[in-house]
Amino acid sequence: REVLELINKALGPVFFELVEKTTESIRLCAPLIKEEIMKRVFENKQDRVRIDVVTDLNVENFQLGLSDISALEMVQEKQGTIFFNSRLNAKLYIFDSKYSIVTSANLSPTAFENIFEYGIVFDNKDLVKQTVKDFYSFCSSDNAGLVTSEDITSLKKILKRIPLFPVIF
Repeated sequence: REVLELINKALGPVFFELVEKTTESIRLCAPLIKEEIMKRVFENKQDRVRIDVVTDLNVENFQLGLSDISALEMVQEKQGTIFFNSRLNAKLYIFDSKYSIVTSANLSPTAFENIFEYGIVFDNKDLVKQTVKDFYSFCSSDNAGLVTSEDITSLKKILKRIPLFPVIF
């Protein structure tokens, strides 16, 4: 029996249930990534589970606190792999190449706990296989590349030199 579930609430409960069940690999694709969520991923995943991340390295997202450099550092410290894609807007989470979540939710506490998001979780083999293929195409397109520790250090230096401006809405 295939799993097909609509997510029309905060993403956290469904996401972390799959993190705990995963035995091999977790692939996370989101333009915004926060330390609190990555910390919970590492606390809840099994030790041998590999993490691959594709995100956007837009300096403004880090400057405004929408993404955390510390989240990227955590992934690297735990031997995960990080890719960037400068045109990324997709939010896609893959667990053991068995389950996928396609959603509106970034990897942020707000999206996981406080606001209503929308998406779908499924285990249809053909669709999951396609999401895995798409994940790796996001990592290898013309607008993408591997993120090194030197890249993170450079980004931190840039952010130290940019004055922080208040966000006005």
